[in-house]
Amino acid sequence: MECGIGFQLYNKVFLSMSEAVSNSIVHGNKANSQKQIVVEFSFDDRILEISVADEGDGFDFMNVPDPTLKKNLKKESGRGIFIMRSCADRVVFDLNGSKVYIQFKTEE
Repeated sequence: MECGIGFQLYNKVFLSMSEAVSNSIVHGNKANSQKQIVVEFSFDDRILEISVADEGDGFDFMNVPDPTLKKNLKKESGRGIFIMRSCADRVVFDLNGSKVYIQFKTEE
């Protein structure tokens, strides 16, 4: 699929998708190689949407610790959702948190 995104947006998309897939592998599927991850892309009316779904039980996406708080700054994990929300125009969780939709506007 080609949608003509610039270098800066490409980097945001790549980083967000990497975080979503990593979260699905490590946290969702608990590194179980027998479980699958489904990544889908769509591009419509200048909106690029990526969805990443795993076979895990989900998580409480309404209560994710803020990685910018002093008590969380030195933790080795816990920044993926923050990064996705910082890079994307919209991040929505579904299926109890086992699926994430990440949206990007491709034109200002």
